Formats: sequence, structure tokens, C-alpha cells
Amino acid sequence: MKKLLTWLLALLAYGAQASAASPALALYYGDNPPWDALQAFDIVVVDPGHVPNPAAVAPAHTTLAAYVAVGEVQPSRPYANSIPKAWLRGENKDWGSRLIDQSQAAWPAFFTDNVIQPLWAAGYRSFFFDTLDSYQLFAKTPQERAQQEAGLVATIQAVKKRYPQAKLIFNRGFEILDRTGKLVDMVAAESLFQGYDAGKGSYTTVSESDREWLLGQLRRARDEFKLPILAIDYVPPGQRDLARATAKRISDLGFTPWVATPDLTTLGVGSIEVMPRKVLVVHSPLQAEFELNTLDPARLMAMPLNYLGYAPEYLDTLHLPDHTLTGRYAGAVIWLTEELSASERQKLAAWIQKQTTDKLPLAFVSLQSDLLDGAVGKTLGLNLRAAAGTNLPSVTQQDASVGFERSPRPTADSFFGLTLAKGRPLLTLQRDGISQHAAGIAPWGGYVIDPYGVVNLPGGAGSRWVIDPFAFLRDALQLPDMPVADVSTETGRRMLMVHMDGDGFVSRSELPGNPLAGEVVRDRVVNKYPVPMTISVIEAELSPQGLYPGLSALSEKVAQDIFRAPPRCHRIAQLLPSLFLAQSGGNC
Repeated sequence: MKKLLTWLLALLAYGAQASAASPALALYYGDNPPWDALQAFDIVVVDPGHVPNPAAVAPAHTTLAAYVAVGEVQPSRPYANSIPKAWLRGENKDWGSRLIDQSQAAWPAFFTDNVIQPLWAAGYRSFFFDTLDSYQLFAKTPQERAQQEAGLVATIQAVKKRYPQAKLIFNRGFEILDRTGKLVDMVAAESLFQGYDAGKGSYTTVSESDREWLLGQLRRARDEFKLPILAIDYVPPGQRDLARATAKRISDLGFTPWVATPDLTTLGVGSIEVMPRKVLVVHSPLQAEFELNTLDPARLMAMPLNYLGYAPEYLDTLHLPDHTLTGRYAGAVIWLTEELSASERQKLAAWIQKQTTDKLPLAFVSLQSDLLDGAVGKTLGLNLRAAAGTNLPSVTQQDASVGFERSPRPTADSFFGLTLAKGRPLLTLQRDGISQHAAGIAPWGGYVIDPYGVVNLPGGAGSRWVIDPFAFLRDALQLPDMPVADVSTETGRRMLMVHMDGDGFVSRSELPGNPLAGEVVRDRVVNKYPVPMTISVIEAELSPQGLYPGLSALSEKVAQDIFRAPPRCHRIAQLLPSLFLAQSGGNC
């Protein structure tokens, strides 16, 4: 209890600190933004091409700002072909965009009409103005630069004249702040401590001289123009600790941080860091959508993940995401129930290697040996070795997490040589001098091979875990200890719900007097227990024209008695306060 109180006090202190540093701001330019996580931020900058209707998706209390390139245009933008060729001044080869001549007299009106107006009509009221200094790539003389800067000022003024309520965030634009400082609401800059060289495709550490120059500009914007500062740095997805450290260095300067990957399609670290509460569960391809309900990865994995405080998100090997998952998911479970084709196996192998590079924890259940051939086995530090013979292997080492619902029962045909180069074996078998680490925890996650994960009992008698799924998932996915909502819900609010189908409603019970089953439900359940219930009946059984006309009068009366039972929400809140149902009001 003392530890829990300490944790809660620390959480409240952290929340107060985050509020003091508000607004918490994130940038996410990918498609299908993770709104469940982004709702933690006050402002989220998005690519409007991926979010055409902000009002339909914007979380409550979160402002969506549209990314807008002012000094450049990507050929894919809807207005790109409408820009006269005479207004284009070359190309930014690093990003594949065209540079725009800001000195063109008609450019401010064009920009306002063709770029901002459609976004305003879509519902955007905040805008992130990027590439404000791109003119420096072609304007080399002081006179040329002065002309470009005057054009930029005219463009900003045109936008604010048309839309005085528009909130503007400048990405740099230091050269025009003396003329636009009263029109802008925040100034941002990239690469204060950690950056990215788009031309070389490599991450960099910003030199001290470059950092000092940029700090001088940011402090001027803050102190002279009284503007909040956003610093955007870039760190590889696999270096989450560096991202956190960089965000802290930025925060210590009094700036709002956002540290992510340069494509800004990852959930980075800002003044707050959203704790991922989803786990990706990768399974074999399905023959039909409904088949997922019968697969072990869904049937047996959801409850342990819920118990640990996480929600599973299912995906088959044919639809593996190619974007970075670190920060968005706590980890991934890979549980294949069918053998993959060579091409599918190759695709999965490449995906696995990317996740290990990005430092996303992986947990393999029923790991297949053919997946370990080649680069994957080397990446995971799992070494295969052929093992001839038909003798039963013997257990030489067994962790406390093995033997959860059933003791391990080695079989001859499941034995092959397998050793974990770096990590902690959970189960070791041996035969004829050859070892098999049948389960283990490694720096990248963990694994268990068949039949030491789950066994299906003969005769359809159910399934049993050999390995403790709670301990295995916690250790393999490197999940932190934390307070967790009760597992009777996936959303944090515990609820008890009862549903009864109508089958057997008119059957005679074996109780004294042989009352109908429906009467027993009414008298011993509905009228006795004050919990929300949904109960169905089958009209073909109760109707006078149904299967049992002789029982119709009685069975219909019983059904009416059940359906007349009053709502129970207020009584539940009084009798079962531990269920937290008092918050649900009168909605059953």
C-alpha cells in the first residue's frame, strides 16, 4: 500500500509538472493517427492529407493543427499543379519538393485561397508553417533574401487578414519575426541537440556551434517576442532512452520538446510520454474473418494481456505494418498456428529484424524452427542444431514459470538442438549430449516452442498453459510493474454484466414442483440479485402458435414478469461500490 501511495503521489507531481509546461504538443504526420494516445496532448500537428476532416476525429480537448509547407511544395499536394512554373525556383533534392519564389506578387493570395482556405473550410483553425527558410537554398545575395522575406511577410499578413482567428506556429522564420511577431503564436525549430541529415539518411548530433546559434534565436523569440518555443529533435526509434534524455534537456531550457523520427510518423517523447497500452498480436492468415475467434492467439492471449493492463490488437502476417511501432505498442506477440509459405516467412523475418532494430519487445509463442533459419536466428541469438534419435529428452532445468497448469511433457518428435546465446533459459531439455532451450527470456524479448506453451487436451477437453503466460509476457515484453484496472474490462471501468439466452426457458426443472426454468430464473436470479441483466426469449417456444401452446399462458406471464423488473443501476452502486458502477449513472 505504501508503494502504491508513493507511485500515485509521483504521478500527481508529474502531472502537475506537465501541466505547468503546457501546452503538451505532438507531431504525427502518418496515416491512421493513434488517437487513443494522441488525446493526451493539447495540440497535435497532423498532415491534413491524412486527416481531411479534423472535427470527425479530433479527441476532446485536443487541438489539431494542419501542417503547411510555405516555402516548398510536394508534387502530391492537390494545389501543386496550379502553381505557375515561373514561381518555382529549383528543387530540394533531400525531400523531393519544389522551392517557391516568395517574391511573386500573386503568391500571398494564391497561398491563402488554395492552401489555407480549403483547410479552414475543413475545420482547421491552427496551422504549422514549415519551410519558412527554404528560400535560402536559392536566394544568395542580401537583396534576393530581402525580397523573399518581404514576400513571406506579405503571405503571413494575407492569411491573418483573411482569418484573424487563425493560430500560427512558425518552424523557424527567425528572419521575419520582427515584422510578424504579433501574428504568430509559437515558434518551433528542429535539431537543437539531435538531428537528421536527409541527404545522407543518417542521424546526427548537433555541433555546439550550431546549437548555440539556434539557442540564441530561440531565446530571442521567447524573450523579445514573448513566444512559447517548441524544439523538435530526431532520434532513432530504437534509442528511446536517448529520446527521453533529449526531451528532458529541452524541457530544462524552458522549451516544449518533441523527440521522434524524422518522418514524424512515430509516437515520440514530448513534455509528456504516453505509456503504450496495446500489444500487437501477430497470427497466421485467416480463411475467414470469423475464424479469429477460434484461434489460440485470440482465445488464449487476450485475458493474460488484459490482466497485465494491456489490450491486444490482432494482425495477420499478410498485413504487417511497415511503420515504426516503438512508443505506440508495448510489444508484439507472434503466435503462428499454421506454417507459412516461403515468401510469407521471408516477409515476416524482415519484419522481425526491423522490430529488434527498433527495440520493440517480441514474445514468440509456439516458435517455429524454420523461422530461425538464416538472419532471424542470428539476430535473436538462437542457434539451431540437428538432433537425430528417437529417445525421449529429459528436463535438466526448469524455471518456476514453467508448469503453470500442466507440467512439461517432452516428446521425441519436438526435440531439436536450440541454444540461446544471450539471455535466461526457462526450460532446458537434453538428449544424447544435445541441449534444447525450449523457452527463454532474451534482451529482445522471449520465446517458447511447442509443446511447452499451450497444450490442447484430448477429446476437446480444453487447453492448458504449460508456461505461466502472465510471468512470460511480463518478462518477455519487459512490462513495468504498475497498478492495473480489474480484468473484467478493457477500458479501466469495471462492470459486471449478465446475459442469458432463451434456450430451455420452458423446460421443466428438477426442483420441487418442477417449475419452468424461466420461473427459476425469475424467482432465484432476477428477483434476487440486483445486477444488470439482458435476457432473451424464443417466441416460437412461448407463443400460443408455437411449439408448446399448452405452456404459453404461463411462460408468457413469466417472461413479462422478468421484463417488468425495474432498472438496477442505482441499487448496484449502493450494494457493490467496489465495482465503480456509481459513475455510470442510470445507464444499464
